Amino acid sequence: MNRDDVSNHLKKYQRQNSRTELHEAILENCRHCIENAIENGTPIDLVDHNGQSPLYYACEKGYFELVDCLLEHGARHDITDVNQQSPLWIASKKGYDQIVLLLLKKQANPNERANDGTTPIYHSCYAGHEKCVVHLTSYGAAVGLAKNSGASPLFVASRNGHHSIVQHLLRNGADPNQTQKDFRSVLHTALLYNRASCVRALLEHSNPYSSENRDIYGWTHLHFLAKKGSLESAEILFDYLRDRNILIDLNQQDVFGNTALHIAIFNQQIQFAKYLMRQGSNPEQRNHFGWTSNDLQKRSEENADFLQSSIHALDYHSVLFKQIIDHEFEEEIMDHEIQNYIREIISYIHQLDPLFSASIIPSGSFYERTKVGLPDEFDYMINLDKIQSLSEYFQDDKDPPGFAGLTLRNIEEAKIKLESYLEPEKQRLSAEKIRLQFYRLLTSARAHVISKDTITKFKHLKFEWTSSDKRCGTAVQAEWYGTKYPHITIKIDVVPCLTINEWPRTANITYPFEKVQCHLIARSPNDEQTYLWRISTSAAELFYLKNLHYEQLTAYLILKSLRILNPFSCEIDRMKYDGDDLISSYMLKTELFYETTRYPRKEEWTGGNLNLRILTILKHLQKHLLIGSIKSFYIKDYNIIDLDDYKRFRTSEIRYIRLLFSQFREKTLKFQQKSTRRHTFTAHNSNMRPELLRMRSLAGNFLQF
Repeated sequence: MNRDDVSNHLKKYQRQNSRTELHEAILENCRHCIENAIENGTPIDLVDHNGQSPLYYACEKGYFELVDCLLEHGARHDITDVNQQSPLWIASKKGYDQIVLLLLKKQANPNERANDGTTPIYHSCYAGHEKCVVHLTSYGAAVGLAKNSGASPLFVASRNGHHSIVQHLLRNGADPNQTQKDFRSVLHTALLYNRASCVRALLEHSNPYSSENRDIYGWTHLHFLAKKGSLESAEILFDYLRDRNILIDLNQQDVFGNTALHIAIFNQQIQFAKYLMRQGSNPEQRNHFGWTSNDLQKRSEENADFLQSSIHALDYHSVLFKQIIDHEFEEEIMDHEIQNYIREIISYIHQLDPLFSASIIPSGSFYERTKVGLPDEFDYMINLDKIQSLSEYFQDDKDPPGFAGLTLRNIEEAKIKLESYLEPEKQRLSAEKIRLQFYRLLTSARAHVISKDTITKFKHLKFEWTSSDKRCGTAVQAEWYGTKYPHITIKIDVVPCLTINEWPRTANITYPFEKVQCHLIARSPNDEQTYLWRISTSAAELFYLKNLHYEQLTAYLILKSLRILNPFSCEIDRMKYDGDDLISSYMLKTELFYETTRYPRKEEWTGGNLNLRILTILKHLQKHLLIGSIKSFYIKDYNIIDLDDYKRFRTSEIRYIRLLFSQFREKTLKFQQKSTRRHTFTAHNSNMRPELLRMRSLAGNFLQF
């Protein structure tokens, strides 16, 4: 049943936050309060602004006694929220097996599908909630119902290595040959992630070589094994083939001409590459771009040797001139294909929900022409044009620095289409609701775009399913195969936003363009202020960068090169982070902007002064990380550090910036000492060049922090 059929004329029972007394009782885990609210006449099925009933709240929290109480008083389990998620759906996702069984006994539908096509059993399989899976199949859950991408419960259970669930699903009729829309099979994903037990179970129930078994990119089982170097699963597969006298071509090529050996080399799976060559793979076979596996290995070694020698000499200018991105033929093709990919996605999002019709705004270092390393990251702001036309910019003096809000235009269309996206208390457009809905639509749109018909438009790009839902946007991955760049894993960051023809009242400087403009990004400062949107000044930043002196821009590029010359990684909450994650380009850019206002003249950034400016920027960054505040260059009092992330990253960030400073200072001092000896007739300290003395002084001050 759709939530619109519920008796919403009884909204007089709702509070300003749209919850009823019953919703509040659930949050307090108070059965007595529930019974009092029902006795006082509060409708038991009245939903909040997300379409969630009190029963949904109780199922999400895992309060079995409260679920039982609500059901005993007649609460309906068929009321779904705005995303068509039922109480059984959320209980199954959370793994509350007792609640799942109780709802099923009350005849809840085990095959209710959410907007993304997922069913209760899908999420139980994904997360490994075995008891929930058993209950659901016992009450008729269809094991073959797939989500919009084509991923079935068996597919995600195999992907995540839930062996006992895989066996249970196979016993209950799950089809091991069912594929995603990109024709990736269940066995493909088990081999990719080296789920050895799942591979054995799947091979027992199917013959992987009874028919052509490739995905839309022509990847065979060997290609999937090679990507992550899944040696254990490879041994299981080859044993299976030997036992049945099945011969396979080890040099089968995908649509880009890559063999499994190419894929192993691309992904630095050297042990697996050696394993394939022992089996008979040909290292001299070329892909469609002319690369053999031997060529790739030689190029990788040459790059490593260059980087190692640069690290030893700390030759920043060599690294800079080799690593800075040239916008030439292949880079332009790359830009064209990636933008077309994003256009395909937002075009389909428009078909799914016209409210989210959008246009793209390229941003980030590739388009600033400040990308150092590889062209492996592309940023796009996705401007929500329709929502923008129905809303108005609103900045309250009580809003925190760097954030503003949106209200609805006083037109009927805005009220009809955006009412469900309002925060009930503030009556402002919720950044969190817009972001989450955009992410859901994006996921469904990607499932449509990654299809056999669409990929023929792209000669170099291979779309990946890997993505991450970030607070600010969504990182989508793709892979590039070409002539200049044999293989790059590309991160495409898409951020939903609106363009505002105003400039923040709290801005530090006046707008540099004739036409005033900023952006609002769908990101809130915290969970309690989801009605706030983050103000972005990216257009002004791009203008500022383009007007820097060459020497000032060189300082910024050298700062970014430092992260290449001094790699750093750490593990926080079981997640791995590298130097770019800890010390972002935006941090470096902000500190650079302040330094250029203090030293605006070109000659203050030349010769030894350039090194001094870089050391000063690193010193300021260290200082600001210690106090947890890097103030925006454009918006007064706005701290660009995400304080939630900062709490986790702080220690690692400070360690890393100290490493960068000490390495740069040490090599710079050695260079200056050699230069001083060449240009003076005496070794007395009194005759040392002034910038060397300033660097030594600066280093002493830095180490005191």
